[in-house]
Amino acid sequence: MIDHQAAYRLIELYAMDALEGAERQEVERHLHRCETCSEYLALSRSVLAALVPDEPPPWHVWNRMAGRLTSRASSTRRRLGLGWTAVAASVLLLVGLGVAMLNSEPSLAQLAAAVASRPDARVVELTADGDPVARVVMAPDGLGFLIPSDRLVDLDESRTYQLWVVNHEGAVISAGVLGNRPRVASFTWEGPITGVVLTREPAGGVPTSRGDVVAAAEF
Repeated sequence: MIDHQAAYRLIELYAMDALEGAERQEVERHLHRCETCSEYLALSRSVLAALVPDEPPPWHVWNRMAGRLTSRASSTRRRLGLGWTAVAASVLLLVGLGVAMLNSEPSLAQLAAAVASRPDARVVELTADGDPVARVVMAPDGLGFLIPSDRLVDLDESRTYQLWVVNHEGAVISAGVLGNRPRVASFTWEGPITGVVLTREPAGGVPTSRGDVVAAAEF
């Protein structure tokens, strides 16, 4: 079974569908039980979506990462037998992560803003009593972000915020448990969405909502 560090190093390649066979299956099994790697996968995919292919990376980012990227590209190609196209894509992804991170720690807020600025993104405001409490941003590939406002207050430890999506058949399905402290969160969804709902639920979340609705919006 693949360990956490090995899986984490393969996330960028998995995000580009550059893994095959047993290695891909091992990463997928790890993603099912590792929240950290699942979040990093969402970040990697959002960076790929937000990159502008015709725009070179800033020189200071490239200088900081060039040595590490060259080494990684060579070892990745030898280890996985990838063609140079896939290796170049991996390098591009890592440069994109460098642009988004600026310091080595990716920011969900920065990535959410990058996706929201795309002309093909879908953005809705969640309001309560006329006040905006959160924004939901969706990219065409199904990557989404919940961006809370400062009007969304902390809950006690027995409660959690939970995000739900409404599909084209009217079913309300959980998209993620967000915790008791509002923060930018990512999620993924396949298929058409007609609306989103934010609720307060018991800590740990629930498969079917039995809490109170904070806000809802239609796409």
